[in-house]
Amino acid sequence: MKTLTALVSAFLVLASSLSAFANGPTHSNGLLGKIFDHKSEHAARAFGLDRFPGCDDAGVLAKITERYNWADRHTWKRGVELDGIVRISQRLLQAGDDRLINRRYCRGHAVLSDGRHRAVNYLISQRQGFASLTWNVEFCVIGSDRWKSYSGSCRVLRR
Repeated sequence: MKTLTALVSAFLVLASSLSAFANGPTHSNGLLGKIFDHKSEHAARAFGLDRFPGCDDAGVLAKITERYNWADRHTWKRGVELDGIVRISQRLLQAGDDRLINRRYCRGHAVLSDGRHRAVNYLISQRQGFASLTWNVEFCVIGSDRWKSYSGSCRVLRR
């Protein structure tokens, strides 16, 4: 009985310590913080999850093109596809050690299949993809945001 009580007591102390650690910042100066930070950074590098793509990254541009074309085929049904994005520039970078989510605001010109060029604003967010491990991109082609999801003239993504 004493052994069971001691085990339960030790388990409760360990559980409360771990929950306090888990709720605190991961960049603590303590030994456990350094161990967990090292392991998480190592695992992220091993799986390629620490990569924060730039505005002209092929994966970002492919995802924008794929999602725009899917939306046109299944929702808008205008028959206009996004052929590519040119004249890409970074507008603002919000990144640093104190941020949990790094953000990169970008702008480019969408080349549409009907020959028109329209401005496209997009935001790349790190740790906003699948299970908060990868990046995500939100975009808005000016003149195509019929429902004003990103406010008028894609204002929300323009920085």
